[in-house]
Amino acid sequence: MNDILNNFGYPGLRLWSQHRVLATQCTRIVAGLMIIALFLGGCSNFVTLDDGAEQIDVITPEAAADCDRLASTTVSLVVQVGRIKRDPAKSKVEAETLARNSALEFNSNAVAPLNTLVVTDKKGKQRFGIYRCEGS
Repeated sequence: MNDILNNFGYPGLRLWSQHRVLATQCTRIVAGLMIIALFLGGCSNFVTLDDGAEQIDVITPEAAADCDRLASTTVSLVVQVGRIKRDPAKSKVEAETLARNSALEFNSNAVAPLNTLVVTDKKGKQRFGIYRCEGS
C-alpha cells in the first residue's frame, strides 16, 4: 500500500511510517529503563547516616526506661516506589537512621522506637524517643 501511495505523489507516507516504528521502539526502551529504575529505587537505601550519628545507639523501649528522655521525633519515609513495595527490613533501618540523625541536635546517645512503622499511602511514619543514657 505504501508503494502505491508513494508512486502517486505521497513520499512522506513512507517517512511517517518509519518514524512511527522508531517512536514505538524508543517508547519501549524508555519504558523498560523506567521499570528498571523503579525496581532499583525500591531496593536501595535512600537515607544516609550523618556525621556523628554513628555514636547514637538504637535501643529497646525497655532499655530506655533507665535513661533520661530528652525529646521525641517522628520520622517519615517512602515505603513504596511506584507499584514496588520496599523491603520492610530496609524501611526499618532507614527509620532508625532518620531518628539517629534527628537525635544529633539533642546531644543524646540513644533512640528507641515508641511505636511500630505505620504505613499509609506509600509512606511510613514512626515515632522515636531521644534519650541520654548513663554508661553509653
